[in-house]
Formats: sequence, structure tokens, C-alpha cells
Amino acid sequence: MRNMHGSGALQVTIEVPIPVARLIRVAGRLDRSAARCVLRLVDAQLAVAAGGHRAVAHLVIDVEAVSCFEPGGLEVLRDAVPHADRHGVTLWVSGCGGRVHLLPLRSRQALGLFRTFPTAELALDALAGAVAADRPHRPPAPDPAAYRIATPVPQPRRAVDAHVDGPGPAAALSG
Repeated sequence: MRNMHGSGALQVTIEVPIPVARLIRVAGRLDRSAARCVLRLVDAQLAVAAGGHRAVAHLVIDVEAVSCFEPGGLEVLRDAVPHADRHGVTLWVSGCGGRVHLLPLRSRQALGLFRTFPTAELALDALAGAVAADRPHRPPAPDPAAYRIATPVPQPRRAVDAHVDGPGPAAALSG
């Protein structure tokens, strides 16, 4: 999904790294408008899960490639947390591990309301471990010591891209 607004471009990719999780990678400028586009995509994934089409237990929103956190971007995304909870889906945010202290105060405060992992790879490793242990809804808490350990190169994941030219409902994506 790509959406142009203002002087920045939002790029969003959905990946299916493990059957019970969707990884939503966000790149570009994250302002309120961009966050609303991501929310529509989250809503579409929750609708697919609620319809019984896929057993989605986790959504990971990776913001590692976000170049600029505008005021309110993460605040808008936090609206997805209770919505995901109502659908029995755990929402995670990853990718702020090494730069939390660089974020604007409002973004740091909003980030504190999410379940987080420092990287998407650590999140997926933890979720995959939980699935392997037959605990899809309760992955282990990330180990701070693991943040200093080099992670293996991630395996290629199946990606689904969509293109959105402006506001409007996000198309249901098959994954």
C-alpha cells in the first residue's frame, strides 16, 4: 500500500511470516493521516480474522523504517489496541528499540501504551516460539539481553502489497 500525502510518502507492506501473525511494515512519514491509513489496514486484517478466514492471533506493526514521527501518529495507532483486543488479536509495535530516546515526547508517551519489541525479527522469533510451544496468545516477554545479540538474517517472507491512492476503505488482502 502506498499513500502520498504532504511532502512524505507512506509505504506499507503486509507479510505473513507465520500462520498466526501478520507483520505490517510501515515506512516513510508517520503523521495522523498516515496512521489512519495504517488503521484501515489493521481493521481489514481484523475483519479477515473475525470472518474466520484466517487464524490471526497477532499483528505486529513495524515502524523501523519510519523516517519521521509527526505529532499524533502513534497516538492515532493506539486506537487499534482495544479494537484488536476485542477480536482476540494482540497488537505489537516493533522497530523503535534503538531510537526511543530520539522520538518526540508525545510519541514516546504513546509508544508506552503498546506492547513492544525492539525489532520485528525479535517479535517474530518470540511469537514463533510461542506457537511452537502451543501458546499462541502468550508469547514470552522480550529479554533485554537479547537486544545486544546479533539476530540471524531473516528468512524471505511472503509479502502482499496493495496500492491506495487516497482515503477510502483498504481492500481485503489475501495472505
